[in-house]
Amino acid sequence: MKWPTRKTWPFIGLTAIAVVIAFPPTGEQGKAAAKVNNDLQQSGSASSEPATKLQPAQQERIELERLSQQKNNAVSRKTVANAFSPTSWYVAPPRQQDPSPQPPPIPTAPPLPFTYMGRYEDPPKLLVILAIGNKMYTVSAGEMIDEKYRVDRITDSAVELVYLPLNISQSISTIGVPENAQHR
Repeated sequence: MKWPTRKTWPFIGLTAIAVVIAFPPTGEQGKAAAKVNNDLQQSGSASSEPATKLQPAQQERIELERLSQQKNNAVSRKTVANAFSPTSWYVAPPRQQDPSPQPPPIPTAPPLPFTYMGRYEDPPKLLVILAIGNKMYTVSAGEMIDEKYRVDRITDSAVELVYLPLNISQSISTIGVPENAQHR
C-alpha cells in the first residue's frame, strides 16, 4: 500500500472538516463539545466585554415540552382543513317528478296514397280509376288494393275505402273532377 503524497493531504483534511460540519457530534460527546465551546467563548469575551456577558440563569430556556402540549391542545380544539381537497361547483338539477304515463295515442290510418282519376259504368258494375304514382287501379265495390285497402262503397260524391290493418274507413272526394273524366 502506498502512503498518500503531499497533494492528497489537503484533500483528506478538507473532507474531514466537511464531514464534521455536515454531521455535528451528538449525544454525550456533543454536549461536552458544546460546553467546551461555551467556556472558550465566555473566557474570550470576558476579557474584552465583561458588561455584555449574560449569566446562565439569565439565558432563556426553551421548554420543548410546553410547545408540544400547546400543539396538541391546538389540534384538539380546531381541525385544519385540507387546502388541496377537491372542490366541485356542480349542482344537481332538481329532480322532476315523473308525470303520470300518458295513454298511447289512438292509432290512425296513414293518409290515402290514391288519386281519383275518374269513373265509368260497365253494367251492372260501377268502376273507379285510382292512381298511386304511375300505377293505375280499376276497381269496383268490394275489391282489395295491395292487400291493405278495400273499396267499401262508391257514390256520386266519394269513394269510401277501408284501411284493413286498423279497420279504419277513409274516403276520396270525387267532386271537382272535370266532366270529361267521368264516363257513362
